Amino acid sequence: MLLCESSIAALYTDFKQGGDKHLQVRNALEQERLAVPPESEYAREIDYALKSLAEAFSQEVVFDQVLNRMIRSRSSNG
Repeated sequence: MLLCESSIAALYTDFKQGGDKHLQVRNALEQERLAVPPESEYAREIDYALKSLAEAFSQEVVFDQVLNRMIRSRSSNG
């Protein structure tokens, strides 16, 4: 496994603090993917890592947006 949950969590923490390491990792994985045979096991591992990274960030970002809306709503309601 190229990216474990703790790695993704560390990348997300960096992102929340204004970092861009997740973009660097994604770009490196995408470049590596282009360099390997498309049907190889390693290519499938890279695809899985890219998918996991994208899913983790989309879910967390959506969660943060919903949470922030709820906080703003409660603040404005009293």
